[in-house]
Amino acid sequence: MELLVAVEVLREVFCDLNDADAARVMSCLRASRRLKSALEARDLSLHRLLESLSSYPEKAIADAEQTTVKTAEKKMQRAATAAQQPVLSDALADGKITGEHLDAYGRAERDLSTSERERLGEHTARLTLLGQHGSFDDFERELKKTLVKVRADDGTDRLLRQKRSTRLRCWTDRDNGMFVIHGRFDPVTGLRVAQQLSDATETKFAERVPVDCPQEPGAKQDFLRAHTFLTLLNGNGPGVGRPEFIAVIDERFTDPDGKPIVDFGQPVDVPWSVINDMRSRARNYRVVVRDGVVISAQGTLNLERTTRLANRAQRRALRALYPTCAIPGCGVRYSYTSIHHVIWWEHHGTTNLDNLLPLCERHHHKIHDTGWVLTLTANRELTISLPDGTTMTTGPPKRHTA
Repeated sequence: MELLVAVEVLREVFCDLNDADAARVMSCLRASRRLKSALEARDLSLHRLLESLSSYPEKAIADAEQTTVKTAEKKMQRAATAAQQPVLSDALADGKITGEHLDAYGRAERDLSTSERERLGEHTARLTLLGQHGSFDDFERELKKTLVKVRADDGTDRLLRQKRSTRLRCWTDRDNGMFVIHGRFDPVTGLRVAQQLSDATETKFAERVPVDCPQEPGAKQDFLRAHTFLTLLNGNGPGVGRPEFIAVIDERFTDPDGKPIVDFGQPVDVPWSVINDMRSRARNYRVVVRDGVVISAQGTLNLERTTRLANRAQRRALRALYPTCAIPGCGVRYSYTSIHHVIWWEHHGTTNLDNLLPLCERHHHKIHDTGWVLTLTANRELTISLPDGTTMTTGPPKRHTA
């Protein structure tokens, strides 16, 4: 970042915020982010320089920045990515992207061969431009799509490497005395484990959670999964049965032959041959959607006032429509959400699909305790009315098809 530009950014960051409106504060935040990115780029240069001057640069960084060696190691990895990808490094120095973009790129190329890394490098300029003008989520999604294109095989070789890297470690955390189990599984095994834990957790805690359960959404889900895991180990947990596969057919999208694209919601690096094998041993369900509306699905989607809890058919339909919490911009995955009645149950709302939305715990709290009001149209256009009088309106939910 040039000196004159840096001075202007500093003025914006430290401007007088007395009587500032929301637009002014957001402008200040954007300027602050630019400044942080430029400083991050400078730090990465210093980290690389220290690598040549110190026999233990990670420890030197940790001492200088008053952090841990583990954190310093991650910063060294980020610095290495910046050195190998000057386009990304320059964009960071200009305040156009963040260090998180470098981290995502570094993770993406970690398991690639030399030739695959070279092919990924051919897309770096395009990805950097997207990172500058789009959201970080857009950048990550496009990066994953690009990885599919640059890999030399159909994913089978990668899957074999992942299976060989399956690990399970156990140790005791000296700081708090907690026993820790850490596992790394290939995508196929991981999908089965995650599906079984999700199904069992949903069954076990559908009505009531333990009184000592934490309220923070992420901690709550981790807590419930841990207790479900223990129940399954003891052999007295809820029945799990076969895993589920949900095929989402969105009639808005077609392949080159004009046929609807089928999205199984699985990671892009799982080969189709593996997905088909998993499907042969799973319970398969099909959900057809069009413009945010479920056209057809197996099971009963309208329960009226017979029960407050959504059934499995409704949950599958909502999963097909919403990969995350329904509030725009919220990245909490569907599996971490709970089902909300738009017209509240206690206000005589029905347990019908057109009155249900998946919401994360934080946004559930916003609606029930801080005055957010939701309105949902027949084509699932969502309007959010905030207590300060402002409104947010989004169109029908969109799903990124495979």
